[in-house]
Amino acid sequence: YITNGKSYTSWEPRLKANANTSGNSSLSFSYDRNFQFLHQLTHYANGFPASFWVVANDRVAPQKVHQWAVGFGRSFDNGNYLASVEGYYKTMSDLIDFREGTPFFGQLDQTWTDLVETDGIGKAYGAEFFVHKKTGRWNGWAGYTLSWSRHRFENLNHGEWYYSRYDRRHDLEVYLNFRWNEKWSFSGNWDLRSGHRLT
Repeated sequence: YITNGKSYTSWEPRLKANANTSGNSSLSFSYDRNFQFLHQLTHYANGFPASFWVVANDRVAPQKVHQWAVGFGRSFDNGNYLASVEGYYKTMSDLIDFREGTPFFGQLDQTWTDLVETDGIGKAYGAEFFVHKKTGRWNGWAGYTLSWSRHRFENLNHGEWYYSRYDRRHDLEVYLNFRWNEKWSFSGNWDLRSGHRLT
């Protein structure tokens, strides 16, 4: 990737391994390294967010992410039911965010690179729980995620870790399907999430 005479090399290996511990259970492990050449900048003013997508350049490096995950899954009742749990840990570097006190109005009058803090780091971690009923007139699945996301910049929050604006502690998703007969079925989705930490 080359921008304004600056060159960035992205090497994105991915590794995934699965091991069957018995006839109906398995362990999994994965690792990913990713680069993101677009940054999302979000500014909160008057109670609503405004997001901007900006591209990496000679002054702002692309975001780098390392993610590790380990999981365990097991099927029950001859494969009619499936349950799994997975934990993950992600590290981020070269994050950007608006500097403290950046006004919402007048941003377009300045170069955006003059309004941001760079070289931020981040970490996100949590666990995902999943259950799935595959057969029967009533079937469906439910998933729940418990997670944390934190960032740190040298010149923000006195250099201390703080919860990122994407930190949402709880996420519950449910899908149900009812097969009435061979021609008709009814389904519904529900999604319940924690809100932003501050509004």
